[in-house]
Amino acid sequence: MSSIRCMGCMQEYEDSFEICPQCGYGRNTEAKEDFHLSPGTILNNKYIVGRSLGCGKNGITYLGWDAILETKVAIKEYFPQDLATRLKNESEVSTYDGERKAKYENGLESFLNAGINLAKFNYIESIVHIFDSFSANNTGYVIMEYLEGESVLDIINKQGKKSLQDTFNIVAPILNALSVLHDNGVIHGNICPNNILIVNGSPKLIDFNFELHSNYDNKKIVVTKGYSPIESYR
Repeated sequence: MSSIRCMGCMQEYEDSFEICPQCGYGRNTEAKEDFHLSPGTILNNKYIVGRSLGCGKNGITYLGWDAILETKVAIKEYFPQDLATRLKNESEVSTYDGERKAKYENGLESFLNAGINLAKFNYIESIVHIFDSFSANNTGYVIMEYLEGESVLDIINKQGKKSLQDTFNIVAPILNALSVLHDNGVIHGNICPNNILIVNGSPKLIDFNFELHSNYDNKKIVVTKGYSPIESYR
C-alpha cells in the first residue's frame, strides 16, 4: 500500500485515508485564502508547500518539507497585499504597473537580501536559522528552520509570571544574539514574548521582521504594545 505526505503536519500516512490520522488535516484541503499557495506546490524543485502558518500585510508563512534533506521547514513568501495579487490555485504573483510595480521590485530585492544576510548568523543558537533564499513565481522565498515549541507568552499565560532566574535564562541568550546582530546591522523589529519560543528548554527568537527590511517606503514601524521602544511610538 502506498503512502502520501500530509500537508498539515508533513507526516506520511496510507493513501487509503482521506484525513491524516496524526493531525486530522484533510488531504484535499484547499489553501486558507485564495491568494495563498495551494498545498502541495513545489518550489525550487525541492520544497513542498503545506498549510499556511500565518499571514501578514507583506508576507505569508507556510509549513514546508525539504524533499532532499527530508525535514520540515518554514517557508516565508514575499507578498505585499497592496502591491500584488494572485489568482486562486495559481502560483505566479501578479503586480500592478507603474509606481507600485517599482515599489514591489525594490521590496523583493531587499527581502531576499535580508534572508541572505541573516543566514550568515546560523551559528547563533538562540535565533531561528535560515537555510535558503531564492526567487520564483515573480516573488521571493526564505526557507527557515521549523521550530516546535511554546512561546514565552503562552507559557506565562499557563503558568503565571516567571521567576527572576527563569527570566534571566530566557532573556540573556537573546540579548547576546541581538548584540551580534545589531553590530552587523541586522534588526529584528518586533521582540516580544510571542516571538520567543522555548524549544527543548532553550529560547529561540523567531519571526524576524523581513518586512522591516523589505519595506518599500521605509516608513513602516512595527509596534507591539508594551514591548516596542518608545521611539517607535513617536
